[in-house]
Amino acid sequence: MWRCLRGWIVFAGLLLGSTPAWAQYAGREQVLGFFFGPSLYDVGGTFDDYNRAHNINFDRPPEATFGMTFEYTITKWIGLEFLGSVSFGDIDTPVIIGYDFDHWNFTGNVVVHLTPDHRVVPFVTFGAGAAILVPGTGRSVTTSVFNAGAGVETFLGTPNWLFRAEVRAFNFRFDVSKFAGVTQQDLGLGTTFSERQTNVLVSLGVRYKFGGS
Repeated sequence: MWRCLRGWIVFAGLLLGSTPAWAQYAGREQVLGFFFGPSLYDVGGTFDDYNRAHNINFDRPPEATFGMTFEYTITKWIGLEFLGSVSFGDIDTPVIIGYDFDHWNFTGNVVVHLTPDHRVVPFVTFGAGAAILVPGTGRSVTTSVFNAGAGVETFLGTPNWLFRAEVRAFNFRFDVSKFAGVTQQDLGLGTTFSERQTNVLVSLGVRYKFGGS
């Protein structure tokens, strides 16, 4: 057991200790990234509470989400990021099973690199923007969205390519009254439902870093 533990300690030391000069953030760089993963909808149980109170079944199963980011590092510690993502999926409503309901997010965020001088870089991020809800019938609805997350990225043996793993939460208001009448009818939630909803995205991706001071 000690031999195995010692091996992991040595491995961690190699990752966090002896880092080549290129395997780190320096500031004034651009980083383009692509990611995918499942979005877990309504983590706080907003719809579950409504279902129990009104004896209905409204469910948003996890959906595949794809997206991209573009970050500019002001310093090696701080970056400004634009994020765009889309989830193509469906929901089960009280009146329709498999009702098409897509979801787009566009946010501007601050990214804090916690160990910018190392090959492995944990980070935290937070920001705000717009969420576009696209139902299968009727018009789309745009609402404000707040997001925050954390993750880790590591250089892949080159100064340019990184691997990223991240968990990010999006919080926005789901207001049925903003949708068209046909959408309200299909959703089956009535016209007074207006609650904040939290979705959690678990994603993996790759990033390409270029430029720099």
